[in-house]
Amino acid sequence: MCYTYIRTASLASNATLIGSTEVVLTVLFAALFLGEKLTQAKFILAIISFSGVFLLLGTHTQGAMKSSLVGDLLVLLNTVFAVI
Repeated sequence: MCYTYIRTASLASNATLIGSTEVVLTVLFAALFLGEKLTQAKFILAIISFSGVFLLLGTHTQGAMKSSLVGDLLVLLNTVFAVI
């Protein structure tokens, strides 16, 4: 049911960009929850990756409707649960 709502409430480009943060979230959650060493290089790459995703999403969300933002948040929530 949630997947069907995401398909209608979010743009495919936004869902792809948000979903691509799964690798970065995996590195960060591994450091937070599993005690894996987060090196400076990993931290810098994570910030660069998040910055790129948000820069690309920023151009689409300036005039977006509320339903698009809700869909994007659902995709982000789905990505976080996939990492956990």
